[in-house]
Amino acid sequence: MKNDLNKQFYNYLWAYILVALSGCLGNVVDGIIVGNLIDADGVSAINLSKPINQFIFTLHLLINAGAGMLVGYALGQKDILKARQLFTLALTTSVGIGLLLTIFGGLLFPDQTARLLCSNEQILPMARDYMQVLLLGNPAFILMWGLSTMVGVDGQPKLVSAAVIIDNAVNLCLDIVFIQWLGWGITGSSAATVVGHLVGIAILI
Repeated sequence: MKNDLNKQFYNYLWAYILVALSGCLGNVVDGIIVGNLIDADGVSAINLSKPINQFIFTLHLLINAGAGMLVGYALGQKDILKARQLFTLALTTSVGIGLLLTIFGGLLFPDQTARLLCSNEQILPMARDYMQVLLLGNPAFILMWGLSTMVGVDGQPKLVSAAVIIDNAVNLCLDIVFIQWLGWGITGSSAATVVGHLVGIAILI
């Protein structure tokens, strides 16, 4: 029994270490790619948009971290119906909030949202374009991390790490395709992020 617990512990430990390393490395390489293919203003625009990512990730934690523990408890009690109900409630709530952010931040008030985070008139247009695509695609962001939590609770930490690593790899590759080959500029970087999340979601599903 003790050996089984140790094995499970290290399976989760190494899987989530890989998730953390992938995320950190992805951010660094993403900055290098944007800095070289666009310019320093592009990197500044992306950095100014980071609070949006952090806000969306915080919403995910508020909903799915607690729900994940409740789902795990229900599974431990062999109450599969309760686990399914909690899973559905958590993910629908996450996506619902994500859609509200899309409507208000991405569709109705993109300029005002950008001005909340950027006061530099030179960088503002790029920041606005980047933030708008990010907000339009944020349901994919919050669903990706919500599914990651639930799949981990369901006993598949290696699948979570594989999904996150491939998500980041797709994002970095599409940065080059969208920015350099298709000429989408800063919006190409945020579009690549959204598509990467969609690939991660497909893997987890």
